[in-house]
Order: sequence, then C-alpha cells, then structure tokens
Amino acid sequence: MKIGITGHSRGLGSALANRLSANNQIVGFSRSNGYNIAHVHEIIKDAIDCDMFINNAYNNYYQSDLLLYLFRLWQDNPNKSIVSIGSTVTAYPRIETEIDNLPWPYRDHKIALERLFRHLVKQPHKCHMVLVSPGAMDTDMIAHHAGIKMNTDRVADIIVDAINKPLVKEITIYE
Repeated sequence: MKIGITGHSRGLGSALANRLSANNQIVGFSRSNGYNIAHVHEIIKDAIDCDMFINNAYNNYYQSDLLLYLFRLWQDNPNKSIVSIGSTVTAYPRIETEIDNLPWPYRDHKIALERLFRHLVKQPHKCHMVLVSPGAMDTDMIAHHAGIKMNTDRVADIIVDAINKPLVKEITIYE
C-alpha cells in the first residue's frame, strides 16, 4: 500500500511513518523534503495515487483544505482512506487553564477540521475516513509544557489499529 503522510519527519508523523514503513511505501510530505502544507494543491497532486493519506501536519486551516479536496477526489473510491489527525483541544481546556478563555488559533483550526470531518462522513462516500484526536503528546510542539504527555509510538500503534477497522470512524486518545 502507498501511504502519504504530512509531517512525516517528526513527532507523531515520524512514529506513524516508522510503524507503517515495514509493509507499505511511505510518501512523506514535510518541510524536511521540500513540502509546505500551505501548498495544498501540490500535495494533492503528489498524493493522488496514494491508497491512504494521513493528514497529520498542522498549519492553520490547511488540514481542513486537504481533507476537503481529497474527499472530493476519493469519495467514490472504496480503495482509498483518509486519516485526519485532530486533537482533544476541541473538547478540553488548555494545560494553562488560566489563559483558556483567550483566543487560541490552534484550537479553532482543529475544531474546523473536526466539524468538516463530521459533515463529510455523513455524505455519501465509499472511501474509508477516520478522525483521530489524541491528547497531549511528547513532541517538540509542546515541549515547553509540563504535564502528562503520551508517547508518540504508543499513539501511532493505536492509530494503526483504528485504521485497520472499517467501522471505526472517530477515536479520542488521552491518558
């Protein structure tokens, strides 16, 4: 199987790429190999022949754009899968609860991804779609935060298990 992964060179994307590379061809879309998630059409063009696309890298609303464009292209193909990586921040407060009421673009962008997924999954489609919303993970993105953080390899194992179950559409992972 050919699997495209955004953000494949660090954090959860790297853990997923490592976990899936044994039996699959990984196509990485990261800054480390010249991709920018903001260039949605370039990624779509290069991912179109993948069997699965793991929409992992975060950058503003571009995750939502990738989900929407791929859904439109793949919705009638039962051999395609789209896995979007959301976040529990859509339902839980910040680690720094004293500033939880302040604007938080990351949360707004993940809420948009979650809402778009929930809208699209109700539309007629044959492709497999999954939204995975993990809690805080031990990554560079939140290295400065104290608190419980999950191991990315452990989260990757749960995601791989979920994507191999066709009836699983949405999961939340947290410690």
